[in-house]
Amino acid sequence: MTPPHYIGKSEYCYSNSVAMMLATLGERIEPSTIEVLTGMGIGAFLEKGSGFLFFDCSTPDTGITRALHALGFDFLEIWQEEPAQDPMPGLIEALQEGPVILGPLDLGLLSYNPHTLGESGADHYALAYDADNAFVFLHDPWGFPCAMISHAELREAWRADTIDYKRGYFRAWRRLWRVENPSKDEIYQRALAGMKTVYSGEQMLLEKAEIIAGSQAIRVVARLAHEGMLRDKAREFLIGFSLPLATRRALDYATFLELHQGELSDLKYRQARALGICQTYAVARDGQLGTMLHHVADLEDAFREIVTAVRQS
Repeated sequence: MTPPHYIGKSEYCYSNSVAMMLATLGERIEPSTIEVLTGMGIGAFLEKGSGFLFFDCSTPDTGITRALHALGFDFLEIWQEEPAQDPMPGLIEALQEGPVILGPLDLGLLSYNPHTLGESGADHYALAYDADNAFVFLHDPWGFPCAMISHAELREAWRADTIDYKRGYFRAWRRLWRVENPSKDEIYQRALAGMKTVYSGEQMLLEKAEIIAGSQAIRVVARLAHEGMLRDKAREFLIGFSLPLATRRALDYATFLELHQGELSDLKYRQARALGICQTYAVARDGQLGTMLHHVADLEDAFREIVTAVRQS
């Protein structure tokens, strides 16, 4: 049976931030659709050093830009090459025109979040909507609407010194305007192009000997699980973050693709079920986790093969 539509918590901070910003323009676009258009949630890689398995092979900052363009919007994307200049005066000025998406932020440096405070190193995105001379006000998708944070605290979090993938400092998206109204088929074609781009980037990672990516990364963890060699921290990362997020993303891809490419949609529904089963096995420390992860890798290979081979209209 195909799983029904799922509504619930998900780690979609960047997609939720984009959805909130679009809503201020009267554009109601589901975060689940935005998530697919970012290209996040396909591919995989093993984080160097930690050995944590991520079921994606892109970054949210490039994903935000990709999704907005796919939806027919133009915007200002700004950042600094060096962190010395204070970004707060520019942010306050920008907020006079409308909300601003900020990120990556260091989640552990956001003082209003008691659950993550002090746990520096995780990336995050939020929507700034107002500011005064002392504080900035955010809608934070982690579960904190109308959050207030001092200039100094936000500056430190926004500097994101511990976020390896950031490009420059203090990146933000502002002043969105619609430049075209793409049809559903055009949006699908752009989503497909984004997936191809992500898989091309994954291939580049595969060609770097120090990076394990794609289904190969999933199979490495599968072997460790099968042999009882999966480290506790890697398992905790799987059950607390990576597997639930990957399952939700797979469902969103399946729903999005249903009307356009039934075979790809079916593969993502099957992968969602397999990832959900992996969650149960991982929590139970059941050796069958390895077998099911190999199945997830097989489905990823099949999905990648079709995406990279299909011709776009």
